[in-house]
Amino acid sequence: MTGAVVCGIDDSAGATSTARVAHALAARFGLALVFVHVVQPGASEEEVAAAAGLLREAVDGVAPDGGTRSTIETGQPADRLVPLARKQEASFVPPAASERQVGEGGEPSFAGGIVRFDLGSSSAPVA
Repeated sequence: MTGAVVCGIDDSAGATSTARVAHALAARFGLALVFVHVVQPGASEEEVAAAAGLLREAVDGVAPDGGTRSTIETGQPADRLVPLARKQEASFVPPAASERQVGEGGEPSFAGGIVRFDLGSSSAPVA
């Protein structure tokens, strides 16, 4: 595996857990980590600024010394994440994490499952 871990970040309660799981997965396999937030077409400057803030929080929360990339996409999340994952040659796209995927001490748990992105298939990511 050489592709990035592409992690969608939103303003949900599980976003921090998702970022932790994505970071741990990238570290475990020595992969790049790309955070992405998708805004609706016609988003206001305030909405784009809020998206940038969410991405900063995600990056600072798991990798304050760098080592990650982030981007803001426009459209519907499912319609943007798959093409971005293909463009990044993603190896994994973690699904939204629940609090149960974070163990004691905030350590990520992969027990909830990880989506492996199959570039050889025309289908969406599979579990």
